[in-house]
Amino acid sequence: MPNWPSLFKCSVFPRRTCCPALTGSSSGKVPPSLPSKASLPATCRTGDWLVLDEGIAMRDQRIDFWRGVCVVGMALWHMLSHGSFPRWFSFPWIQGLNFVAEGFVLISGMCVGIGLSRHPPGTLRIAHSVRRALAILGIHYLVVGGLLAGAWAKVIRIPYVGKDFWQKGLWEHLKAVATLTEQFYLADILSVFFFLFLSTPVWLFLLQKTGQGGLLAISALIYLGTLGLAWLWPDWHRLLEVNHAGAFDENTWQFVYVVGMLLGARYVDWGEAGLARQARKAVGWAFLAWLPMAGVYLALKLRFEPADPVQKLLLDRHPLGP
Repeated sequence: MPNWPSLFKCSVFPRRTCCPALTGSSSGKVPPSLPSKASLPATCRTGDWLVLDEGIAMRDQRIDFWRGVCVVGMALWHMLSHGSFPRWFSFPWIQGLNFVAEGFVLISGMCVGIGLSRHPPGTLRIAHSVRRALAILGIHYLVVGGLLAGAWAKVIRIPYVGKDFWQKGLWEHLKAVATLTEQFYLADILSVFFFLFLSTPVWLFLLQKTGQGGLLAISALIYLGTLGLAWLWPDWHRLLEVNHAGAFDENTWQFVYVVGMLLGARYVDWGEAGLARQARKAVGWAFLAWLPMAGVYLALKLRFEPADPVQKLLLDRHPLGP
């Protein structure tokens, strides 16, 4: 059983005070050569792994706990968006847990940032990032290809495809899947991680050259530029949008990923008291934001007719399929 209080107050990732072997000294400098896992003390945590005295690596359950929170939020978001639930009940939960995608991307970026404390300065980890990108791409192909094969065999039905879907042959569909130009509803999530992982060496290079402030500024400019293009020149935005066929484009979601990297890079410098303080603040603000949502819904419902564009824009559920 995990130590539940420690899930909230303790560092999920390695701290310099926890494992001086990873940093060489209290100054925080990374040694030129890293020790093997077997030589690390029992309290050392490397990324999302806990290294025991015997050299056996076990997953740190605290990281999986926060990933599990995102999974629970994802399940509730999709289930409660069904029309069988009363809107006054589902609206606060859906909006209050609408951080799911951001949570997964943020955690991924944090793991990259934390990895910086375990490798010599200047390491871009290109091979590692490419392996992660190819692995997630392979899983994406399995999911989308499985849906396509099932639909072609008339075993399952793909939502939100027109009646003319099979005017193209199976081979044309397979080529579209391979080039990421054809992704299906609820099977278009993982593709953004392929581009995020693939671009990781670029972000690490910019971090080394411009520092944390410079990297954050560059990422924010890309994010704001993408929004500006989408508003002023939609055609150019479509042309420059990376992963435009997926649920999330890389141009904007890279900002969440980069923020996670910067948080992860500083995470090991925060003590347990600082982490607990930040966690309490986050939970408190989230709770305060969650409370008024039911009131906002009721106010809008009384003011606007159900068919009014304002109410439809703010309160319509995300459909689950035809």
